Amino acid sequence: MYLPKSKYTGPFKSSGGDKELLYKDTLKPFKGDYFITYKNQIFEGTTPKFAGKELIFKLEYEKKQENKNKIIPPKSAIVAPTETDYKNKKFTRYFSRDKRSGLISELNKAEFNRVKKLPAYLTASIEWWLEGPAEDTEFRGYMYLGAKSRNAKSVENGEKQLRGLKNYIKDLSQFVN
Repeated sequence: MYLPKSKYTGPFKSSGGDKELLYKDTLKPFKGDYFITYKNQIFEGTTPKFAGKELIFKLEYEKKQENKNKIIPPKSAIVAPTETDYKNKKFTRYFSRDKRSGLISELNKAEFNRVKKLPAYLTASIEWWLEGPAEDTEFRGYMYLGAKSRNAKSVENGEKQLRGLKNYIKDLSQFVN
């Protein structure tokens, strides 16, 4: 590998403590000379010309392992229907509930797909009707369900998967055209 002197620092001698180095591929301890590139990559050797295997600081590796096990909570989103949704007369809304706290959040589709893989969260998706009228109407003796009634049925179905959803959704005519 070739790098001009301005693109790397070193050589340095590895020492123990907070500067302890490991081989990145095998995670075995490293002792010897190393240098650091402008991309913050660490390699064994005195210069890029004599570069060996890539290295990593032990503390950095341990922090990465710690963060790997942390669960990132879902990010709530304000979801609104698009023009296409209005043409299709309905759209899908996505929700999650934290099993530990019971907190319910509305999510976008990408966040929903990420959160449904997490064991600490329950998820549900419901079809939300946009076509009016909002109220039920009777025509020639036949009762036509309005958007509120259709959305109430969707919420009831969602309630089977996600307890507390009917208390979270207050306005059944939200977004109705």
